[in-house]
Amino acid sequence: MEINEIIILEVDGMTETIKDYTTEKYIISYADKLKELKYPADENLITVIVNRLLEWYHNEIAKISKSNYIVNKSDHIKSINVLTEIKKRII
Repeated sequence: MEINEIIILEVDGMTETIKDYTTEKYIISYADKLKELKYPADENLITVIVNRLLEWYHNEIAKISKSNYIVNKSDHIKSINVLTEIKKRII
């Protein structure tokens, strides 16, 4: 699957997963912006956003995993996997 196909198919779900969890405006904005970008034209922006979202997730995933209030934990794992896949394909 190409990066643009991953963005089209997977990023909407990832964005909604993030929005359901956080109120951090920058993180929500990064996730929303990723939906609009095209590879390879926006490769640099995609790289920056993916790295920022992965950094955020690495800081949050322990809290997400331990929380009794989050029912969609597997969606967060899938979101991390989608971001990691995009990152691997760009490098």
